[in-house]
Amino acid sequence: GHTSFIGADLDFVLTRFPNHHRALVSMSKLALRDKTNKPQGARFSVLCYFDRAIRLRHDDATVRYLFSSYLLETNKFDMALEQLDIANKLEPDNPAIHYNLGLLYFQKKDYDKALLFAKEAYSRNFPLPGLKNKLSNVGKWKN
Repeated sequence: GHTSFIGADLDFVLTRFPNHHRALVSMSKLALRDKTNKPQGARFSVLCYFDRAIRLRHDDATVRYLFSSYLLETNKFDMALEQLDIANKLEPDNPAIHYNLGLLYFQKKDYDKALLFAKEAYSRNFPLPGLKNKLSNVGKWKN
C-alpha cells in the first residue's frame, strides 16, 4: 500500500544521503508506527540506516541524538546511552542531549545523575518540563 511508497522514498534519500536527518527521523517514525524494524519498501533495518549514517560521518552529533531517541523508543537503553554519551562529547553545550541523558538516567532509576543532566538542560533554557516533573514526583527536584 501507500506505506511501501514512503519506505521506498526514504530509502532512496538515505541511500544517497545516509545522514539526512529528516529522512532518518521519518524512517524511525515509520518503523515505530508499523511496529517493525524494517519498514515496507525499505531495503535495510532502521539500525542499519543509522549505522550507515554514523560510518559516513561519525562526528555528526544530531545523527547520534536521533539514533538514541529511536533506541529509547525501542527500550534499548544501554545502546541509547552509548549514542547519547558520544553526542554529548561532540556537542557538550546541547541542552536537548542533556535532557535526554536525564530521561535515560531517570529510566535507570539513577536519580542523582538524572538531576545533574536536568540542571544542565534547564540552565540552558530547555523548554520541556517532563524531566523536572518526573524528578519532582520522586522528591528529587528542589527549586
